[in-house]
Amino acid sequence: MTPKRWKITILAGLLLLGLAACGGGISPGGVIEAYLAAVVAKDEVMSVNLSCLDWEEDARAEGAAFDANEVALEDVSCQAVEKDETSARVACSGRIRFSYDGGVEEHLVLEGRFFRAVFEDGEWKMCGYQ
Repeated sequence: MTPKRWKITILAGLLLLGLAACGGGISPGGVIEAYLAAVVAKDEVMSVNLSCLDWEEDARAEGAAFDANEVALEDVSCQAVEKDETSARVACSGRIRFSYDGGVEEHLVLEGRFFRAVFEDGEWKMCGYQ
């Protein structure tokens, strides 16, 4: 693991601990932010742990999609726009910046994309897109 990946993984872990310390575990928006950080850090274990059971294979696939790329989150912030006791619809701002080996840089803008979070096993988990 490169020093940059270690740094991102540690930051994602600290984000999780900080959010959990706020009481009641991580919010739906917080779990989506942590999930995105884990995917960008190429931390398959963390991204799967932040996923609902139905999304685990998709989490592995999303992480693998960035394996050959330099990836970074830029100004990402997520919050629930609809929520009940068992599910939430989460909107994010910011973007994922990635570049290919040839130096071509791309951006995945998060505005307009809604994430689905579910309350599973006593905590919020990433569970796909809506």
